Amino acid sequence: MTAAEAALTTFEGGFWGRKFPVVAQIWRRAWQEVIPFFAFPKDVRRIIYTTNAIEALIPSCVAPSGQEVIFRAMRRRQNCSTWS
Repeated sequence: MTAAEAALTTFEGGFWGRKFPVVAQIWRRAWQEVIPFFAFPKDVRRIIYTTNAIEALIPSCVAPSGQEVIFRAMRRRQNCSTWS
């Protein structure tokens, strides 16, 4: 058993795992897609999982092209004096 599997098993037996058992079930069903995520360094994982939260806060940031997202952010930054 890997450290990730052990942590998931601990979660399942804990308060939150008992309160929301579907979460652990979903992770187990998608385990092959979850595991590669842990190969990234901690700081990279933080960027990956916070990107969706940022996009949810700024819907105009979401675009079909990654370059367009960057250009929109740059234009907003140039036009907004509150950004530092």
